[in-house]
Amino acid sequence: MTASTGAGISILVLGMAVYMIVHSTKQLKCLKGKKSTDYK
Repeated sequence: MTASTGAGISILVLGMAVYMIVHSTKQLKCLKGKKSTDYK
């Protein structure tokens, strides 16, 4: 029971990490294309 709970949480955290990395790289590519100087 403990091992399955740990494995489930680990998979959830890894999935969130992959999603955040993919999403942030897409946003960075979009920002590089716009070249806005007023972005804080």
